[in-house]
Amino acid sequence: MSVFTLNEYIPTLKDLGTGNLSRLQVVQAYVQKGNVDQALAECLDIVKHDPQHPMGHLVLGWIYLIQGRLDEATTACEKSLELDPTLAKGYLILSHMKWEAGDARSAIELCELSLEYAPEDSFGYLMLGDLYARAEDPERATRAYRLAVKYNTQLPLVHFKLAGILLEQGRESDALDEVRQALLLNPGAARAHQLLGDIYFARQEYSSAVQAFQRSVQLNPQLYEGYHKVGMAYLELEEDGLALTNFRQALLVNPKSAETHYGLARLYARMGQPEQASSEVDAALAINARLSVLHPELDDLVASLQQVRMNPD
Repeated sequence: MSVFTLNEYIPTLKDLGTGNLSRLQVVQAYVQKGNVDQALAECLDIVKHDPQHPMGHLVLGWIYLIQGRLDEATTACEKSLELDPTLAKGYLILSHMKWEAGDARSAIELCELSLEYAPEDSFGYLMLGDLYARAEDPERATRAYRLAVKYNTQLPLVHFKLAGILLEQGRESDALDEVRQALLLNPGAARAHQLLGDIYFARQEYSSAVQAFQRSVQLNPQLYEGYHKVGMAYLELEEDGLALTNFRQALLVNPKSAETHYGLARLYARMGQPEQASSEVDAALAINARLSVLHPELDDLVASLQQVRMNPD
């Protein structure tokens, strides 16, 4: 789910008094510095002295949301909408809380309501796309993301999300266009480089995939999936030594990766090391007993390793 930031509110603050506007900007500064308690105290003081201040109640609800105080956040947002029913961001915050409470339908309805009051709000469309994506409705998610880009062309995250949906639909060329646009807007996004590698991998362009995955871990060395995916690409290229190095690096970052243990099992089996391969299979299944559901070919690997054990010569 998209993260709410006060930067989304500040440009839409109504001129309810220079003093209050200025104080809400002080609240924003406290939040940005991580001093949420001070931000809360300042905001409570604002609504105490001006209880009819809708943006004051809205920002108060946002702070409560940050603190995980959902009931109080709901009350504050509902108060803001009681004072000003056109306050689109209030519906967005309530939408977020409905989703967290497991009420997907209400979350979507509230998000759509916010867009009735702010029909060109790119952030609202981004959030609506997220809601539909999580509700496993990729077509509506795609439409919402397209509208987000229509109203704000400088949103790399939207292009990234669109690329992910298109890749899942098997539309690798369209996905490639979107992720390239995301990287044009934000060249340092490690996850976008990783997604670029996923697209190349799906197109069986393994050398290009290696380059993209390597760039992702250069940007974020803790991104263990990057090392794992470099290993998988080298596995397809039959560069066994390089595959082994990257699988081991992935496990240094995340020893509990069943996928990486499975990749190592495949590698060792091809290298003619059945004992090591069996050990890696055992490690993978100990972490995820349902791994064969994701990789039906795992059963074939297990059977072949058992056959080798029975007939070592």
